[in-house]
Amino acid sequence: MLDIDHLFEMVQLVLNSEIRNQTIYLVNPVCYKVPEIISAFSSLLGKKADCISVPKGDKFSFDTDLSRRVFHELNINTDSYLEEILAKYYTDGNTPYPNNS
Repeated sequence: MLDIDHLFEMVQLVLNSEIRNQTIYLVNPVCYKVPEIISAFSSLLGKKADCISVPKGDKFSFDTDLSRRVFHELNINTDSYLEEILAKYYTDGNTPYPNNS
């Protein structure tokens, strides 16, 4: 999960850096498991998720070192990032995430 505003800032920073002729990944340096995302949605919306766990799939591996550095340089806090991004897009913008009160 990565906020489009943060991605824009990350791209700007990298374009203005010395990085050239490299494949890079601009991602959230924290990977969230589907149950974490479901739990965050449930908490935010105040509703229990009705879902069935299916043990399928695999994760995509990529290098997060650059993203960690960029997040740090842009002062993007990863501590409650998932909850804050979900609240930004799934509430009226004035409702704080329940765990951040």
